[in-house]
Amino acid sequence: MNENNNTEVLNEQQPVQQPIQEATTQPVQQPIQEPVQQPVQPSAPVPVAPAKPSVPEEYMPVGVGGYIGYSLLFGIPCIGLIAALVIAFGGNKRISLKNFAKAYLLMILIAVVLTVVLSLVTGAALFNIFNQITESTNYGLGA
Repeated sequence: MNENNNTEVLNEQQPVQQPIQEATTQPVQQPIQEPVQQPVQPSAPVPVAPAKPSVPEEYMPVGVGGYIGYSLLFGIPCIGLIAALVIAFGGNKRISLKNFAKAYLLMILIAVVLTVVLSLVTGAALFNIFNQITESTNYGLGA
């Protein structure tokens, strides 16, 4: 019984020889490996369409470009004044634009008042200087 165990052990240790296959002219086909898909991790956040703002249209702010454009429009003589009056007193729904037009009209009014006041003061001073010059010289008209 001991010999049978030994022969079995020897048989297990000896490599088993398999018959050699003859080389054929057919090419050996490698098994096709499918690409392994790895989880996709976005490198940048995906932009999401902005939700419709809950602010009513009349409270939507005017952008910097809008203010620049309206400033250029208001700067055109006569047309700018008419445009500012229309926007300030009813031609637009946006409150910020109405306030901008009202502020522009107020600045024009202040400029006109200052111009009139300075013109009157300067005119009065020049008139007074002119009278002093004419009173000090007689231009040869007698005593």
